[in-house]
Amino acid sequence: IGDDEPMEVMFSDLVKLAVKQAGKDAKEPLNLLLEAPLAVAFDRHGNPTRRSTDVQNRKSRLWYIQPAPALIVACGYLLRAIEDCQMQRNVRLFEGFVSFKSKGAKSSHVGDVAKLRAAVRYPAEAHIVDPEDLKRNADDKIVSAFAFAKMNFGIPPVIFA
Repeated sequence: IGDDEPMEVMFSDLVKLAVKQAGKDAKEPLNLLLEAPLAVAFDRHGNPTRRSTDVQNRKSRLWYIQPAPALIVACGYLLRAIEDCQMQRNVRLFEGFVSFKSKGAKSSHVGDVAKLRAAVRYPAEAHIVDPEDLKRNADDKIVSAFAFAKMNFGIPPVIFA
């Protein structure tokens, strides 16, 4: 949060922290970067399809299989809590992507947060994918992952770290 050191918290604590931050009377927006699919893609027939960011170096992390659907649900609960609170500031969403690590590399949530924060602070040095560039085919449809729950937060950019 802000310039604080990255920390690991349980989901319920994250919800409380995010609601508190969204409820603060502050002029600057709350930038909320979540490492989860925040947008989904459908082909011209309406079937789930991968986004341009879902495959890197021949490895797939598709939004509709593996752990991604569970992350979408968890983020939906977080975003619902934020939307239902007495928001005093704008909330800007970003999708973070710290997958496709080297085989055998030790995972660190705090380290991932630090990498994503650096990417936000120094965008010229980061790989950021514009929402329109999430399409693999011109006729793909990209929508908010939460549109089905009538929570359309738009399509955020995807930040790779």
